[in-house]
Amino acid sequence: MNHPQRTPYKFTLRTARTEDLPAIRDLVTEVFLASEPTSSYLKISPAGFHLIYNAFVPEIDLHTTVLAEELRTGEIAAVLVNAPYASHVDTSIKEGLAFQQILHEFYEPLKTRVLLPRGIPESRVLHCALAATREKYEGHGLLKAILRETLKITKMDPRWDIAMGELTSPLTRRLCVDSFNWKEVHVIRYKDYEIDGKKPFEHLEGEAVLAWTNLESQKL
Repeated sequence: MNHPQRTPYKFTLRTARTEDLPAIRDLVTEVFLASEPTSSYLKISPAGFHLIYNAFVPEIDLHTTVLAEELRTGEIAAVLVNAPYASHVDTSIKEGLAFQQILHEFYEPLKTRVLLPRGIPESRVLHCALAATREKYEGHGLLKAILRETLKITKMDPRWDIAMGELTSPLTRRLCVDSFNWKEVHVIRYKDYEIDGKKPFEHLEGEAVLAWTNLESQKL
């Protein structure tokens, strides 16, 4: 018996709209809790991650946030959430606090090793904050296409001098550093990370990396 061949997915890239924001947050939450090393290790609940998400990217930049949309269904297949850079820890959010804390560890290295030596104010830093691909759409190179499109947009946007990201998974590290030649500034080994005398990721293998790129010289 012959089975009909599955219709291949078809995608289009576009910038985000206000009406996309709830679906984007839900997608990032689903992917991070399932497969992002730190948040999945901490077993953060969806409600808890929603609070962290809102604190981490309180002001999403719609002009540079690019998503891949599956054409037949209109479903958001993947997204790179971008925002003006700001780093703080909301200690009122107790669940998954270590997720916020380890990302905040990159603030000083960014300031002292990248911004101050080059005279770049924080207001001109685009934060490539959260990248996610829905599981069923993995393997189509969507994040690579999205990042390339994002960098094309930001090279033409006079608001930004550099883009940076806290790369918490091997996938995003390979994408930014190996494929787009972002510079690594600071590396934290998860099992060695300590705060307030505790090691919240003591049994987690891998590293988190601060990386950045000069948008004017970024080759696409």
